[in-house]
Amino acid sequence: MAKRKLKSGADAHEFTKEDAAKGGRARAESFEERRQAAEHAAGEQLVSGLEKALKRLEAMLDSENQQVAFRAVSVYLDRALGKAALQGGRQDVTRSEAVEIVRQERATKMDAEIPAARAMLARLIERRAREVAAGAEDTGSLLPKDLS
Repeated sequence: MAKRKLKSGADAHEFTKEDAAKGGRARAESFEERRQAAEHAAGEQLVSGLEKALKRLEAMLDSENQQVAFRAVSVYLDRALGKAALQGGRQDVTRSEAVEIVRQERATKMDAEIPAARAMLARLIERRAREVAAGAEDTGSLLPKDLS
């Protein structure tokens, strides 16, 4: 194979695999330096934001509004100790497991509230039946007019 010539007529440098590897290593090194610098900057920004958030949370702990203070205490303890209701002694609860736990808790709560709701409905039906039997207008509603 004939050697390439430059415009000046001098022999051109032959580009070897080693030359290509040097360029690749230099690009990779440069990329790694930029990546580390970006990670460092992001880490500093995260720490700065975290400091602000913690200061704000600490200020909320001393709030005059009891609801704000209670919520701040709850958040603070959840972050420090972990959410006891979701953990159940485990640190590795998946999102789907957490969703299932919440569903079960809601179902249990609903099961507990159903008898009271049925009793209230029975009382409303009885009262309305007595009102209609006493000659009250049949409005088609169980609730008195002032509540509907």
